[in-house]
Amino acid sequence: MSISKYVAFATTAKLGSFTKAAEALGYTQSGVSHLIRSLEDELGIVLLSRSRTGVVLTQDGAELLPYIQSLIMAEKVISDIVGEIKGTRTRVLTVGSFSSITLSYLPEIVEIYREKYPEVELHIVNGSYEYLEKELLDNHLDCSFVICPSAEEFRTTVLLEDRMMVVMPETNPLARRAALQADDLVGEPFIMPAEGSNYSIGDYFSTQGLSPRIQFRSEDDYSAVEMVRLGMGITILPELFLRHIPEQSIREIPLQYATRTIGIATNRSHNITPSVRTFLQTAGKVIRSHQSAP
Repeated sequence: MSISKYVAFATTAKLGSFTKAAEALGYTQSGVSHLIRSLEDELGIVLLSRSRTGVVLTQDGAELLPYIQSLIMAEKVISDIVGEIKGTRTRVLTVGSFSSITLSYLPEIVEIYREKYPEVELHIVNGSYEYLEKELLDNHLDCSFVICPSAEEFRTTVLLEDRMMVVMPETNPLARRAALQADDLVGEPFIMPAEGSNYSIGDYFSTQGLSPRIQFRSEDDYSAVEMVRLGMGITILPELFLRHIPEQSIREIPLQYATRTIGIATNRSHNITPSVRTFLQTAGKVIRSHQSAP
């Protein structure tokens, strides 16, 4: 199926200019204009309002644009799947991950996946929760590990629950406790880790009507741990991340009723290709096997 007319329309609507759309698509300006005029004649409606300053969507064009964008995406997915079936295209799979998953599970997932599907070229993008969500929303990732609940635009499979732990100097009087609650922490100097304010930690305190006494904010979780070692305060970090951190001079104590839920997600606007599906299956099997192990 040829969708050049739809691509020309969607690109021009996005860029607001025939000239810019022509440059982006490698066409002449008259070529883009002709494609869109042909589409308008075919549909019997005006999609773009032309002026000397550029083009804007008409009401009819704005109403049709999301459907045309879905059509373009569907054609790309069909092309990718056919290429995989025929073996005529190198499969490239881009996966988003954050530090604790990358440290704990991803090496095993990648090793098993590559052994079973050597024809797939895996690209791993490591980043913050917020960055990965944005990249997945923009379709720059085929799938990504996420913190649940995730965006409505995602299809998400829950994989595991991860306890949140209070990290403090071993000399802190609270370090002798078996578990801690939010009330125990509000008077302590607090080091807010990189992902804390807008995710699990922020939610934990806000739902109880409490606020930590934030003294420092850390750019990454490793720095937060080192600040604790130096006696600058306490912090809260996921148990999965802390498995890879030496415990010298610090204590890790469970925070009661505090967990984060980790899942793996795809964008609902992007159909799942065979390569993505098999990666999701592999990741799920590896992580669940660790969760069920004694």
